Amino acid sequence: MPADANLRESLTLLRSSGSKVLSGMLCDSVTLWLGSGISRKKFPDLNALLFKLLVKIQEKIDQTNSGCPYKSAWDRIFKFTALEIKGASHAVHPSLWATDDLKGVLKQLVPSYADVLEQHVRIVSGNLCWDILELDKLYGDPTVTPDAEHVFLALLIHEGIVTELVTTNWDALIEAAYQQSKGAGGVQLQVIARNDEWQRQAGSSRLIKMHGCAQKALSDPAAYRSFLVATHSHILQWKNDPSFEPFRTEFKAIMRQRAAFFIGLSVQDWNLQAECFSASGTQRFSPSSPKVFFAEPTIQPSQQTVLRAIYGPDAYEAGAETIDAQATVPLYAKALLGGVFILVLFAKLEAIFESRQSELSPGQASVVKLALQELETLLVSKYDAFADSETRWRAFAREVPSFIGRLLLVFRHQKAPGSVEAYEPITTLNLHQMKTGFSSDPSSFWLLVALAMLLEGKKQSFWTLLLPGGAEGKYGQVSVKVPAGSTNVFLIQRDNALVKLEQSGCVDLLAPKGFIVIYPEERPRTKKRTASPQMQLGTRRTSNQLHELWLRQLVEETQTIDELLRELHSALSLAAI
Repeated sequence: MPADANLRESLTLLRSSGSKVLSGMLCDSVTLWLGSGISRKKFPDLNALLFKLLVKIQEKIDQTNSGCPYKSAWDRIFKFTALEIKGASHAVHPSLWATDDLKGVLKQLVPSYADVLEQHVRIVSGNLCWDILELDKLYGDPTVTPDAEHVFLALLIHEGIVTELVTTNWDALIEAAYQQSKGAGGVQLQVIARNDEWQRQAGSSRLIKMHGCAQKALSDPAAYRSFLVATHSHILQWKNDPSFEPFRTEFKAIMRQRAAFFIGLSVQDWNLQAECFSASGTQRFSPSSPKVFFAEPTIQPSQQTVLRAIYGPDAYEAGAETIDAQATVPLYAKALLGGVFILVLFAKLEAIFESRQSELSPGQASVVKLALQELETLLVSKYDAFADSETRWRAFAREVPSFIGRLLLVFRHQKAPGSVEAYEPITTLNLHQMKTGFSSDPSSFWLLVALAMLLEGKKQSFWTLLLPGGAEGKYGQVSVKVPAGSTNVFLIQRDNALVKLEQSGCVDLLAPKGFIVIYPEERPRTKKRTASPQMQLGTRRTSNQLHELWLRQLVEETQTIDELLRELHSALSLAAI
C-alpha cells in the first residue's frame, strides 16, 4: 500500500494495522508531533533551503578577492562535506552544477544543517538565517495559505479529538487553517511560542511550537525572535538556557503521559532525542503497549534512536523488528489526517445513532445504519476518482468540511456559513466521552435520521439530491429535484427559530417559492404560528407563505419506509417550483 494512499487505502490501513493509534486518537490520548513534512508543498525542504543558501552566497562572492567574506563563509560551509566534489565550485553558479554533483553536496550538508546555518558572513548583517535566507520572513509570510494537512488538523481540533499538538515548524499554517475554519462552535486553540505562554486556557487545545513561531517573531521581534531555533547554537541554548526550561519540562511530561504520533517529523535534532531519553528516565516503557508511532513507510535511524530512548536499548535490540513494525503507520500526512478525519466523523455519527436508535423501528434503524455505510462508499467513489493525490485530498479538505459547516450552522444557528471554510463540529466531545455516560443531543440524532431518509429517497428514485456550493444560505443544505420541480431544503433545529433564518437572509417568508423547512426533531405545535389560511396535512403544513414538515412525527406515524418516503415526496413536491 502506498504511503501516499487514496481514501479507500487510507481507511483500510487505519482500520487494520493503524487501529491502535487510531483508537488512541479517537479518545484524545495521543499527542501529535508535527514536523516540516506537513508543510512540504508550501515551504522548501532542507535540500531546497540549502541550495538557496548556496545560490545566495555564490552570487555575492567577489571572485577577484581572495579575502571575500562570502568566499570565507562558503569555505566554512564546505568543511561539513566529507567528500570533495570537484564540480561544486564557488566559481560556478550552483544551478549550473552537474545534477549528481549538486545532489552529492546537499546529501552531505543536510545532516549538518544546524551547523551550516551557524556560519556567518563576517560583515554587518551577515547572519545566514535572518540576513541571507531571511527565514523569519519566509516562514512567517501571511500570504502562504494552508494545505490540506493543516485543514485536517484544524478540523480535528474543532472536533475535540486533538487537544495536544507539538510542532518544530516555524510557520503558522495550522493557526491560519484553524481561524479560517472557525464557525460558531468548536474548541479554542492556544498557541505557545515563548516561555510565558504556558498558563493553560480552560477547554482549549494547545499548539506548542517547540522551536518558535516566525509570524510572531516578525510581528514582535523583541518578544519572540530569541525563541526561534535553527542553528547548532540555538539548539544548545534550547537544551541549557533557563528561558527554555518550560519547553523542556512540558516535552518530558507529554512524552510520559500520552502516546506520541510523529507526523512529518524525522526527530533528527539531537535536543529532541535527548529529551526523549530524559522523559523515559530509568523506568522504560514496555513495547507491549506501543507508545510511539511514526507516519513513515519505514522507520529511519533517527526515529530508531527515539524508540531506543522510550523502550530502553536492551528491549529495543531484543525486539527491534517487531517494535519498528508496530511503530510504523505507512501513510503520509494528507492521506493519514484525511482518513482520520472521516473516521472521526463516522465514529461520532455511529455513537449518536447507537445512543437513541431505540426510538426507531427496526426498519427505520436499518435505513440509518445502511445510509452511513453508503455515505462512506459515496465519498470513496467520488474522491478516489481523482487520479492526482494532491488534487484528491485538497478537494476533500475543501468540500466535505464545507458541507458539514453549512449543514450544522444552518441547522443549529439558522445562519449562512459566512465562508466556504467555516466549520461546525458534530460535537466537541471525543469518542471516550461520548461512550462514557453520554446522552446525545436528540436534535443531532434526528438530523441524522433526516439525512438518512433523504439518501434513502434518492436511492429509491423518489428524488435526486444536489449539494449547493459557496457560502450563501439561500439554497439550504440540500436541493431536491422531483418531477414537479426543485426545492431547497432547510433542516433547522427549532421551529421558533424560523424568524432568525429569515433575518440571516437565508429565506424570505413573504415569498417562499421553492423551499421547504424541515424540523427533524420537533413535533408541530398545537397553536398555529400565523393567522393566514393554512391547510394541515398530517405532519405537513402548507400555505401561500410557507412549506413546513415535522419529520419526527412523520417517522412515528408512518408504518413503513415506503409510506414515509411517499409522504416526504408529497411535501417536497408541494414546495417545488
